[in-house]
Amino acid sequence: MSSTGMNLVFDLPPRRELPADRRDAMRRLLEDAVAGRPRARVLPAPRLPRVRPALLPVAGLATASAVAAAVLVVGDLGSDGADTAHAATPPVLAAELAMGQPAGAELRSLAAQTQTQIDTTAAADTTVTTVTTESWLLTVTETGAADGGQPAEGRAPVEGAAAGLSQGAPAVTSAVVPVLREQRFLADGSVHVRETQGEPRFPTEEWSEADDAATPGAVLLDETIPAGGLASGYPERLATDPAALREQLLAVWPQADDTAAALFQALHEVASTRVVDASIQAAALTMLAQEPGVVALGETTDRRGRAAVAFGTDSDDTGLDRRHVLMVDPGTGRLLGYEEVLTRDTGGLDVDAPVVTTYTVFL
Repeated sequence: MSSTGMNLVFDLPPRRELPADRRDAMRRLLEDAVAGRPRARVLPAPRLPRVRPALLPVAGLATASAVAAAVLVVGDLGSDGADTAHAATPPVLAAELAMGQPAGAELRSLAAQTQTQIDTTAAADTTVTTVTTESWLLTVTETGAADGGQPAEGRAPVEGAAAGLSQGAPAVTSAVVPVLREQRFLADGSVHVRETQGEPRFPTEEWSEADDAATPGAVLLDETIPAGGLASGYPERLATDPAALREQLLAVWPQADDTAAALFQALHEVASTRVVDASIQAAALTMLAQEPGVVALGETTDRRGRAAVAFGTDSDDTGLDRRHVLMVDPGTGRLLGYEEVLTRDTGGLDVDAPVVTTYTVFL
């Protein structure tokens, strides 16, 4: 089954021993990276995010980036760091950490552009039956020395986890590896889902030369899911009225402490699992224009090199300070991407904020 799909079984990749030259290269890199840093301290475990029934975010193992990745070091909490697992994380994009300005006027302008396109293309056949994404998700589970890789008591994988990185284990996930997911919606209501591994990005060229784990183009999943097999907590027909759309989206987040963050995540989940037409996009932009806490972060370039404008909102709904970012095409109002960045305390992760923890690119 899928490593990334909604309501599908998550299969962890096999663990492997690293060659001696690779371990030496990693040790040298990490020694350089942490030189002069104070000894890691034990940080409180973060609150786990709420898991909503019938819907998990569609997120992959990793997403490609044209910029060199940073190194994430995850140690056994309270240990001397001898058994340390490492993973690459993608870089923070320009504008993601901007102070932000009131977003209402810009969002309403984008909504108007989207509506104009609806009016000018009404006579054309613009039916889209495929959703294609490229996704990455960082997950960490703490394990005991002899527990077979299962989460330690009182700990659980992050919501929507697609792959695990075990603290205190010798395994190493050393690259940011994209997962490309194509969902084709067929006439009989079934959905053909195909996932392939993308081009990996390594922290250093030395690591790249020593690693043969990632195989670009490798098929991770190729199957047809029967009609109704991809259940969703969101209505099949979404409203084109901004207020009604907001009500539909928040109904899946009944205990949300921060409605702006909930709406960002809801739009990400919806766009990841279904075709969102221009009328819904226009309603979503108008809805966000009226939402307190949403700010305009400015122009940026997404992870596929496309021009975008970024909008953000901050929350601590998981116990850690996160910035949620939506990237929108400045010409069409189409959603191009969604990202989450830890901006302050990173909990038990021995890594300095800010750090990207998940993102999805809509292709």
